[in-house]
Amino acid sequence: MSQVSLCRTAHRVPSASQMYQVARALPETAGMQVAGISERAATVSGLAGEQPRYYLQHALGFQVHDVRHPHHVHRHGRADTGWKGRARR
Repeated sequence: MSQVSLCRTAHRVPSASQMYQVARALPETAGMQVAGISERAATVSGLAGEQPRYYLQHALGFQVHDVRHPHHVHRHGRADTGWKGRARR
């Protein structure tokens, strides 16, 4: 429970302008567009690849998804591996 409390206290949803500000550090993010931001994740498009997304995610301390690689609802990540017998939603 103490870890949940620490995470809850540290959780900050970035604004689009904060995301663009952090993205300016990498030339590979020049074409990035913020498609949306929820309480759980930001969705972006226009990144040159996965590495800029990783950078943004770690620099912001917030999940960043690429529209080219959508995450499955109620699953951790994009992989179907490990989800046998559970319908994809």
